[in-house]
Amino acid sequence: MAKGRRSKKAPISSEKLQETASIEDGEACTPSSPSQEAVAKGKKIEDLDAEIAEDVVEERSSDASKESPVSEGVVKAKKPQDSVFDIKKKASLVIEDRKNSNLLIDIVGCLSSKSDDVVIAGAQAANKVFCHFLKNSAALYESDSLAGKPAESESPLEKYHAWLRDRYADAWRHIVAMLSGKSSSRKQGLALQVAMKWIELETVYRKQGEHHVPINKLGTVVETLLDPEHDMKSVISKFIQYLDMADVKTYTLKALGRIARTWRVNAQASAETKGDGEEPAPQKKPELTDRYLTNVYHLLLGFDMAAEPPKAGEPIAVLGGDSTRYVIDREQEVKRLSTVWITFLRQKLPFRLYRELLIMLPEKVVPYLHNPLLVTDFFIESYNRGGSHSLMALNGLFVLIHRYHLDYPNFYEKLYALLEPDVFYQKYRARFFFLTDLFLSSTHLPAYL
Repeated sequence: MAKGRRSKKAPISSEKLQETASIEDGEACTPSSPSQEAVAKGKKIEDLDAEIAEDVVEERSSDASKESPVSEGVVKAKKPQDSVFDIKKKASLVIEDRKNSNLLIDIVGCLSSKSDDVVIAGAQAANKVFCHFLKNSAALYESDSLAGKPAESESPLEKYHAWLRDRYADAWRHIVAMLSGKSSSRKQGLALQVAMKWIELETVYRKQGEHHVPINKLGTVVETLLDPEHDMKSVISKFIQYLDMADVKTYTLKALGRIARTWRVNAQASAETKGDGEEPAPQKKPELTDRYLTNVYHLLLGFDMAAEPPKAGEPIAVLGGDSTRYVIDREQEVKRLSTVWITFLRQKLPFRLYRELLIMLPEKVVPYLHNPLLVTDFFIESYNRGGSHSLMALNGLFVLIHRYHLDYPNFYEKLYALLEPDVFYQKYRARFFFLTDLFLSSTHLPAYL
C-alpha cells in the first residue's frame, strides 16, 4: 500500500486517541500498543492511521453487504428524525470520551446537508461539542509556541489538537454560510446565536483573566450581514441586540470602519484615513448594490448615538457578563461611526433610501456626528436634484445654519426658487409649507441672511 500523509479531514485512529488520552492524563504509554509496535517496525503514525481507516471502511462495507436486504446499487434512506437523533447522540459521545472524536467529522458534515432539520441538528450538535472544548480545554486555542513548528516534530497530542482546530474551522465556515441570505430565517437565527456564542467563549476563555475579542470572526459576521443580494433586515435586527454589549459595539465599529474604507474609489480618499489606528482595509471591494447599501443602513441605525456613556466604576455589559474594568473610548467611537456615516452618504444610494435619509438625518444622525458640517455636501447635492429632494435638503441645510453656524448665504434664494405652482402638487407639500413657515419665522439666523 502506498504510503502518504493523512489529509486534514482523515479520522484520527483509535490508537492515537488512546495515546493522546494517556498523555493528557499523565500515564505512560504501554509498549505493547499497536501504534508503538508499528513505529518500532519503521512505520509512521500517519501511515498506521491510513491503514486503520481503510480497514474500518472495508469492515463497514462488508458488514453492510451481508446485513442489507436491499439489492445492490439501491441505498435505503434514513428518516430525518433518525438522523437528527443520531447527530445529537454523537455529540454526547464526543464529549464523554475523546476516543469518539472521529464522530466530529460526521457532525460537521451534517452542516452541508440539503435537509434543514439535519443542518439545524448538526449546528446544535457542533455548538454543544465546541462550546465544551472552548470552555474546558486549550485544544482550540493555538499556542504561540507552536507557530512555525514543523509537523514532523509535533507530539501526538499536538497533532490531535491541530486536528480539532481544523474541524472547528470547518464548522465555523459552515455556520457563516448558514448566516448568509441564501439560508432560511430559521437557519440564520440559529447561525447567529452559535457564531456569537463561540465569539463570547473565545473572548472569555482564550486567556484567563484577559478580554480578547476575536475581531476576525466578528468582522466575518458583519461582512456576512451586509449581503449584496438578499434583504438581511431581520437577522440584522437580531444582531443589533448584541450591540448593547460595549465590546461588541466597539469591535463592530472597527469592522465597519475597515469595510467602509473599501468603498473609497480613489487612492487619495483611502490615504485620508490611513494611520488612524485601524486595521488595513480588505483587498476585495464589496459589490455596492442597492440591497447591500440598504443592509448597511439598517446596521448603522442599530447604533444608539444618543446613549450616555457609563459613569466611572459602573458595571458595563460585555461578552461574558458585566465588567467594571472595561474602558469605553466614547470620543473614538463617535469618530469611527461618523467616518462610516460620511463614507456611506457618498455612495450612490437607491431612491427610497436617499429620501428616507433626507428626512431622518437632520434630527437623528447629524447632532451626534463628530463634525456635523461634513454632511453639507450631501445636502447641497440633494438640493440640486430638484423636486421633493430639494425641499428636504433645505431642511438639513437649515439645521446646519441654525445650530452649527454653517456659512451658506444662498439659502433663501434656493428656498424662494422652490415657490412655484408645481409645489402644490408635490407629495410632500404639507411638509414643505410647514418648513417654509419655520424658515421664514426663525429669529435665530445669522445677520448675513
